[in-house]
Amino acid sequence: MKERIEHMLGNSEARNLFIGTFHSVFPRILRVEATRLGYPANFTIYDTDDAKSVIKPL
Repeated sequence: MKERIEHMLGNSEARNLFIGTFHSVFPRILRVEATRLGYPANFTIYDTDDAKSVIKPL
């Protein structure tokens, strides 16, 4: 995807863009803005299986 955009815009213009899928770009944006939201920038996003594996049963 990034290569297609670089071809269309030129490398110098495309270099400053966040290019990717929603699932790759959104975490990058969140990391940049994390401190404004009250979170550390090194947070971890868990999928359903990961989340279940870290929860201890009562």
